Amino acid sequence: MMYLDGDNNLNDVSYNNLMQAKNGLKIKNGNASITVLALIDGNISSKGGKTMDGKSHLYILEASVATDYSRYIDWVYLNGSQEVNMASGNTLYNFLYEASSSFNAKNTILIMHNHGSGPLNEISTSISQDSARALCYDDTNGNNGYLTSSDIALAVNRTFGKIDMLVEDVCLECSIEAIYGLKNNIHYLVASPNSTLTNTYNYDRIISYASSGPLIEDIGKRFIDYNYEKCKYLSLNNNSSLYCKELSLTLVDCSKTNILENIKMHTSQLYSAISDSVAGTQQCFRYLLGENLNTDDFRGFIFPAACGRTADLGLMAYLLANKTTDGNVKTAAENLYSDLKNGGLIVYAWAGDTSNKWYYSGAPDYGQKDFLKISDGKCPWGISITSGMQVKYSGQYKGWSLFAKNNNWSYLFENLGVN
Repeated sequence: MMYLDGDNNLNDVSYNNLMQAKNGLKIKNGNASITVLALIDGNISSKGGKTMDGKSHLYILEASVATDYSRYIDWVYLNGSQEVNMASGNTLYNFLYEASSSFNAKNTILIMHNHGSGPLNEISTSISQDSARALCYDDTNGNNGYLTSSDIALAVNRTFGKIDMLVEDVCLECSIEAIYGLKNNIHYLVASPNSTLTNTYNYDRIISYASSGPLIEDIGKRFIDYNYEKCKYLSLNNNSSLYCKELSLTLVDCSKTNILENIKMHTSQLYSAISDSVAGTQQCFRYLLGENLNTDDFRGFIFPAACGRTADLGLMAYLLANKTTDGNVKTAAENLYSDLKNGGLIVYAWAGDTSNKWYYSGAPDYGQKDFLKISDGKCPWGISITSGMQVKYSGQYKGWSLFAKNNNWSYLFENLGVN
């Protein structure tokens, strides 16, 4: 299921993703039957409208044949306007209902494509629901709206109940706040805690590989592999304008609910330990959350998050555990680090830094790089946590997501003044 929101400056990319899916169905690599249901909402292309007509289309792709059913679907055709609001939770629900009621699938994967945003953009709007992250804007009739993590969870819950994989082909969505909110409705998540690069998710190769009938987890790993290969190639060929060196992508097992509850508890304990510590430790903590942290090895793990700041959760815990002299802070950080390293939440990942160094779960030397200092190859990197907000919004985090509720982490922004 491809939810391709091109009703903005990503029109051409959405169209290319649709064509990749169509081409992937031509390259059969096995006997597994694959159907692609694609809702694409276009804008007038910057290339003179050659790729899309600015309308919404619902396609069924089977065996490389694309059939446009838009005029037969009431919620798409809309009395002849053929324009849906991709920023509406109702549109996502209608799309998933169409898929769940029309097809009987053994496995289900939902792909969301558009822009993604960091935390501040979201909580500074009038939207009051527990939403965790913003994505999918619609320039035609979105009225500055967007979808949220909660919209996804609710639409899936009302249709499939739970799907096998969510692929977020958008920026900044792989956060602990979003994962926590998706845990009951999504098994695997493929997403990035950082900015993403267009046309690197390789849907043609993914669909061809999926036709061999692999496990869903292995499909998720291939998303990581292909994205890593493309971004590394661009980086090594000095395509610096694409900032490929600092991109990342993560495969998360959202069904690890016990680990997610532990992470919520240990982040809460970590704040409490820091707040009881001496001022010097508090200053160190603020530094580790990203202030003035600009080394070659770690800059790629601090994400600007569009309107606020997020930090890699595993890196933050690792640095705190190894740098603090406060025993309580050290214990809480070690517990948090253990959750990520040993809990199986992060299945597979890759990320780059500013010096053409990469960590990559599929590399033969993974776990042996000096700057990672990990000997067993388990992956604690690839999930972000909100670590900086503008002061005027700092008190809103506690009501912003399910992860923030009843979690002392929310007091970080109010009482330590991280901004």
